[in-house]
Amino acid sequence: MVYARLLSAALLLNAGAAAQDAPPAPKPAASLVIQLKARRLSVEKAEAIVTELVTRPTRFRIQASAALRKQFLNREKVYDKRAAKVLKTFESVAKKAQKALLGREGARAVATLRSESLAVTRGPDLTKAAIQREIDPRIEQLRGLLMPDFADIIRADEQLDLKLTDLRVAHGELRDWFRIYASATAGLELHSDAQKHFAKLPMPRGPGDEDQIDAAIAFATFAGLSMSGSDRQALQTNHDLKSTTPRQEYLGTLELNRLRYLLGLKLLRNDPKLSDAARDHSKDMANLGFFSHTSPVQGKQRFGQRAANFGTSAGAENIAAGQSTGEGAIRAWWYSPGHHKNMLGGHGRAGLGQHARMWTQMLGG
Repeated sequence: MVYARLLSAALLLNAGAAAQDAPPAPKPAASLVIQLKARRLSVEKAEAIVTELVTRPTRFRIQASAALRKQFLNREKVYDKRAAKVLKTFESVAKKAQKALLGREGARAVATLRSESLAVTRGPDLTKAAIQREIDPRIEQLRGLLMPDFADIIRADEQLDLKLTDLRVAHGELRDWFRIYASATAGLELHSDAQKHFAKLPMPRGPGDEDQIDAAIAFATFAGLSMSGSDRQALQTNHDLKSTTPRQEYLGTLELNRLRYLLGLKLLRNDPKLSDAARDHSKDMANLGFFSHTSPVQGKQRFGQRAANFGTSAGAENIAAGQSTGEGAIRAWWYSPGHHKNMLGGHGRAGLGQHARMWTQMLGG
């Protein structure tokens, strides 16, 4: 009898130990989705929940995707407001920093350097050597007088360095939220139940890499400099088109506008129709294996025709091959006399078009 009681007690103890060692029961999927909607949800908690939901039914993963999409978009709004304030400060400080660089005699030096540079550019016998020998050194002097660098900006407002550091941290957190959202949606497109979800709630544009901040600061610094109202409007128009312009095409036109600004020439407005025509010519050159301003394609033989096909007009065209970036294409044309003259001509519109490593630039009045 005593033995039976001892055996029963031992069995009860073993059962209790086994219950303690057993893994906890999985939380209901609906409960996990609710947690993803919490306002103060942390990145770490969200990531853990997404990991736990991977094996759950598709309907809960769809609900999780919607919740994380909202979390990301809410945080993106907060970040965008914060970034706008920092960038606005960069604009205002850039103008002060430029005045400090110019000092009392800077304006006169700028006028002289510009006049001397343009005299070489517009001369009848322009050569690559002349550009390197006569214009490049003056461009660097103009850059030193007109375009404050990051160190100049920070000297003008030391608090900006701290604000920029905080912005980079916030951008990193935003990238984490987008990464978690993307991981929650991975593979869902394979399920028919998710098609309506993505039609109603498409994947938002990601925040990009950290170099997006550097590019935004470079633009804000440029936009803050002293310039005419028409130049500022052209710069803003191009910036507004940035989301629909291939990145390297946008950066190439921005680089050309920096050069034109240094030389006192009006800034070029991006013409999307010219860009489309330019891109189409680059595509033809790449696909058909030719490199020429004269196209073998019927109705596209001359650049004027190509521009007209896209509902616009052009007065000049540049082509290049082998460059991987828009700035690289601009640099190649800078040292080619004919292309150099085209880029610094009296134009008001520009369209840069890339396909593979083929580049076309169209310029219009």
